[in-house]
Amino acid sequence: MTQHNNIHISSQENNLKSKKDNLKSKKDNLKSKKDNIKSKMDNQESITDKLKTNTNNFKTNTNNNQNRTDYVILGNINAGKSTLFDRLTHSSKSHATNIPGTTVSITSGKIQGLDAQIYDTPGIYSIFSSNEDERASRDILLIPSTRNRLQGLILVADAKNLKRSIAIALQFSEYGLPMLLDINMIDEALSRGIEINVPKLSELLGIEICTTIAREGIGVETLNELFNFIRIVQF
Repeated sequence: MTQHNNIHISSQENNLKSKKDNLKSKKDNLKSKKDNIKSKMDNQESITDKLKTNTNNFKTNTNNNQNRTDYVILGNINAGKSTLFDRLTHSSKSHATNIPGTTVSITSGKIQGLDAQIYDTPGIYSIFSSNEDERASRDILLIPSTRNRLQGLILVADAKNLKRSIAIALQFSEYGLPMLLDINMIDEALSRGIEINVPKLSELLGIEICTTIAREGIGVETLNELFNFIRIVQF
């Protein structure tokens, strides 16, 4: 009987130890999650500080606007950025810019009819993404070799998924980065019954908006003419 009781007590002690170990493991996991959240918040604050510094550079160097001639194409994946890039540069000779801290190189080329370069970036969903390609699309705005010549952003939107692109536009708008919005693949949106009130959207965002069908070159010339009217989002 005593041996049976000892076995029972030993089993209870093992169960209690197991529960304590599980509780400790849960606490450790919770601490790890908190640390990850803090790390992400610190990363976002760092990005925000860098972009705010970038904004101050735009504001304090307004007298040197003649040195700001370059543009960066941004947008979601499969929005037609590279097709638009080829149309704007007429596939002219381009070169690659290496982004520090990544293995990504970003292609640039001369805009036909303008004394300016334009950079073709990987698709982006958020300026806070940790994905290497998306970081490169953000960091091209921060490295001195491009930042000091940057006139503004060309945000390319898929007309069928406009909300995603507006979200990016609003993220960048907080940091005073001048931009144009190009709503691409407008024909595909119309074929699905999607109608976009471009004048109203332009009024709400306070920037120029163009619609294009980049693969056919439709609207690209109009977009090119709007480069001189690029300005900061105001709403």
